[in-house]
Amino acid sequence: MSKGREIVSLSMSTKTEAGLEGDAAPVDPDDHIDSEVTRHESRILDAVGPEPIAVYRRLASEFAAGDIRANHVFQFLFRSYYRLDNAGLTREFKARYFELLEEHRGRAVIDLRRLAIELQPFRTLRNRESLQFSFITKLAATVNPSFPIYDNEVATIFGFRPPYGQGSFEERLGRCLEFYEWLRELYGRLLGSNRLLSTRNALETRYRYPVPLPPMKALDFIFWAAGKQRIRVVDRTIAYRGSSRPTARRRSQSR
Repeated sequence: MSKGREIVSLSMSTKTEAGLEGDAAPVDPDDHIDSEVTRHESRILDAVGPEPIAVYRRLASEFAAGDIRANHVFQFLFRSYYRLDNAGLTREFKARYFELLEEHRGRAVIDLRRLAIELQPFRTLRNRESLQFSFITKLAATVNPSFPIYDNEVATIFGFRPPYGQGSFEERLGRCLEFYEWLRELYGRLLGSNRLLSTRNALETRYRYPVPLPPMKALDFIFWAAGKQRIRVVDRTIAYRGSSRPTARRRSQSR
């Protein structure tokens, strides 16, 4: 992995036995994230709340029940929950979006680049070209819960600046895909090493859902809530170090 896409280890200044300043052993970035999430666990769980989990479970149930192209309850809940109706998108975009969601049912591998290109021709209500990358990840996560969700809260907490209006469509898409790959690798490591396990268990206990959330979805809720509360669980020295240029931030998108 290139240096630009690594999680850079923290280094701490400490006193040596001789009383001189020296460098301590690097702090493991995943341990740091686990420690900070645990430290702010109560605030994070409060910020999640029962409603987002209840609606997510209803959406998952409706999707599992069968074809959603004519399921207007599912589509209404999905648009409200993920705020498609607040993004200035056309009816044609939304219709094609739900068609693609159904077409990808059952797929373990989902090509986010192809989805973005498929939706590119649909201009916004203001007749602008747009890259709806967050909604693409929400489509993927609905089909396969092992895909994490990308949104502005997640981007903020991990130090990624979304490339709004910076470069061509392909350049912007490339930056988003690069960050998303980094995010998937990070979440995979956290789950694989049982990091955040106590917080994930506490989430389940707090809201008492009958069937456990998919592990990736639990991380989605935890980091989304941390971002919403502006809790810095990621030190700037271990945040994303990709190639995207700093750009102006937008108001955060809701779940």
